[in-house]
Amino acid sequence: MVTREALHTPALGRVFETPYAEISAEVAELEGEVPRGLRGTYYVNAPACFARGGQHYRHWLDGDGMVCALTLGSTIHVTSRYVRTHKRVIEEQTGAFVFRTFGTAFPGDRLQRGIATASPTNVSVYAFAGRLLASGEQGLPHILDPATLETTGVETFNDAINEITPFSAHAKSDSRTGELVNFGISYSSRAPRLHYFRFESNRSLAVRAIAPLDAPYSVHDFALSDRYAVIHLGPYFLDVERLLHAGTTTIDALEWMPEMGSRLMVLSRDDGRVLAKPQVRCGYALHAIRAFEQDDRLFVDLIEYESPLYPSYQPLSRLYDNVPAGLPVRYVLDTRTWEVEGRYPVPYHSAPDFPATNPADVKGDVWLLGMSAAGEHKPKFFDRLARVGWDDAPGVDEYEPPDGRYLSGEPAVVPDGSGEGAWVVCREFDDETLASWFIILDAYNLSQGPKARLSLEQPLPPGFHSCFLPTTDNLR
Repeated sequence: MVTREALHTPALGRVFETPYAEISAEVAELEGEVPRGLRGTYYVNAPACFARGGQHYRHWLDGDGMVCALTLGSTIHVTSRYVRTHKRVIEEQTGAFVFRTFGTAFPGDRLQRGIATASPTNVSVYAFAGRLLASGEQGLPHILDPATLETTGVETFNDAINEITPFSAHAKSDSRTGELVNFGISYSSRAPRLHYFRFESNRSLAVRAIAPLDAPYSVHDFALSDRYAVIHLGPYFLDVERLLHAGTTTIDALEWMPEMGSRLMVLSRDDGRVLAKPQVRCGYALHAIRAFEQDDRLFVDLIEYESPLYPSYQPLSRLYDNVPAGLPVRYVLDTRTWEVEGRYPVPYHSAPDFPATNPADVKGDVWLLGMSAAGEHKPKFFDRLARVGWDDAPGVDEYEPPDGRYLSGEPAVVPDGSGEGAWVVCREFDDETLASWFIILDAYNLSQGPKARLSLEQPLPPGFHSCFLPTTDNLR
């Protein structure tokens, strides 16, 4: 018997053509039971506005950011709200797109200060120093009210950065030290540089270090351990002259040059000094998983692809049409010599992405989204939630949603307080009806399916990165 899954191709055009409305409502329909100890808010950032004034974006990274929040308490509440960026405010007033984006250019479009694309602030959301911050691929983070998601300002870290400071979407906040660490790339054609930032828990800048690069690498994420920051330098380069002077988009100004090889750039977490740049297998790493230390070894976990992912983010109607092969990989470095001792892949080939870890277990498993149709040349989206690891008996614990449903956004892994268990919060949607649900699963028994499924009355856009903040966290 041929199942719907075997015949089904995601109706992604409909998903990205929908004008997503802002939401503030209690969840009225609940299947199952929310675990008693799971209390807090799951936040996820998503590109949500892809059309305006008859114009249409073509790339997933183009849409204006919408932060969505699921609050679990005495009641269950869902909120979604657009981030009120400078770009969005001007384009709402104009009734048309004004600024060039990552993947779409228009006649007469503008760059921010004439030198960079204006950030739609649509990639990540995280907490630092009592504030909830939303970030895009570049640019200043925006400050959000944690309850209403109203945009209340921009975060400059006491005027340490400005709107053209290179500042990535993947800042890492450390609950142990209270610090925030981040990086950014200056895409100069003559003197490309990496900027390293470390902020104290009071939001003051402790370190800003600048390291020269031999090429303008496109880098999205990094990994952080107790003593090191690790950046995967894959041979994906931005021709900034084309962006600035030829009117091209960022995606069209990027070039994959595998003959240049890949390296791991290791920085001192304390002061940002470059300690080593050992060569590794040539590949592309959009997302890091984590880094940790043991004795004289540095372990670096990441998702390694054969080639860049950004080209498969367009066109929106055929998302992931020809997604490159990828899998979780662990590199082990000797910190005395900085030689690479080994590369250890996990045999999970379902185009994994959006990895998450258990904050109570810095060396353990990783949870990620996957695609059952990986390797098939057709539009596809995430329809697997998997837990994999590097232990002695590796296996795959996997949740498969019902036929015709897909998974969206980085899952959040929340410890259950016992020291052994955890819960996973993720989102599920039907691409044809646009019905949306939040689902909650036992993190160590995904194959049992959701313990709770919360039905939403209005659809939410497919998301990128997330965070979960327990109710004990004091945000303002």
